[in-house]
Amino acid sequence: MENGDLAATIKEKVQQGESIPDIRNDLFAQGWKEQDIDAGIAAIQKEALKQLPVFSHFFRVLENPQIHTKLSTTKMTALILSGCVVAVFIVLGMFYFFLDPFNMQAGQRDKHREADLEVLKSALAHYYTLHNNYPSSLKGLTPDVLQAIPKDPESGGDYSYSDLDNGSNFQLCITFEVQTVPCIYGTPLQPIISGDQAQTPQ
Repeated sequence: MENGDLAATIKEKVQQGESIPDIRNDLFAQGWKEQDIDAGIAAIQKEALKQLPVFSHFFRVLENPQIHTKLSTTKMTALILSGCVVAVFIVLGMFYFFLDPFNMQAGQRDKHREADLEVLKSALAHYYTLHNNYPSSLKGLTPDVLQAIPKDPESGGDYSYSDLDNGSNFQLCITFEVQTVPCIYGTPLQPIISGDQAQTPQ
């Protein structure tokens, strides 16, 4: 079987719904060399790309004899390879920053939120020692306690805060992306127990 027949066989198998790994293993078991199999698969993939509008125009340009001669020079080859490397880095950068597949960016933002939480806890405690109550909003911490109020690193919005019991307590909630951190309070909230549930210590 010639390489042309091999490509036709691969195309037929693909059209029948066989996967590339299964096709590769089947042809390898028949005695075909791995490099011939890869070349045949590449030819089929190239042919499939040519059917797409954008890629068909690209291949027509590349297959133009005059352009092909220009692209064959060492300088142009180096230029194309450099462009490919840059394109790969751009794609990887977009994949990293926009898709964040391993939650790396989210983890960094959560570390930022952890630091903000500690800053706000300390600032609220200091405010209480000065005024004997908590502020009605986080803005009340400026400018005497903090120069600026920390913001969420992703949205740039304010963290959720509310004063409780006329300023004797507060609730501060920060939403994390990777971990779960409960809201914090100025003083621990006591569980509410109804009269018939309360028991007198023995």
